[in-house]
Amino acid sequence: MATPSPNTESPLPAEAVYDAIGPAYQDAYAGVADKLAASILDIGCGTGVPVCRLLADAGHDVLGIDISAAMLAAARERVPHANAHFEKCDIRDFDRPDGSFDAASAYFSLIMGLSQEEIRGAWRKVFGLLKGAGCLCL
Repeated sequence: MATPSPNTESPLPAEAVYDAIGPAYQDAYAGVADKLAASILDIGCGTGVPVCRLLADAGHDVLGIDISAAMLAAARERVPHANAHFEKCDIRDFDRPDGSFDAASAYFSLIMGLSQEEIRGAWRKVFGLLKGAGCLCL
């Protein structure tokens, strides 16, 4: 049996790949937000920018939760959409029926001040809150 020849070509560096696709990248993802489901939970929404604002601008119903009253006040000011709502709440205490959201997002919020066990519990809760084919963006 013949030994396969090793691939002597080195892969393109990431920079070269992105330089090549750069002009078409935005077009490839145009309208992605429009394909998201309608009810979205943003965990640790902070000031509501950019996540809640982008999703609300696209017409989705967004619930941002955060433990900081100051952040929520800023979110209400920066995202004054009728379809954007904000609640002072820790994800560990958040209570909604299972399957309440089509999608959820969390950026850094589930790593601050939580033990590993609390993080695992938060993930279990979030996955329960999602509808069957729900999407989680981290």
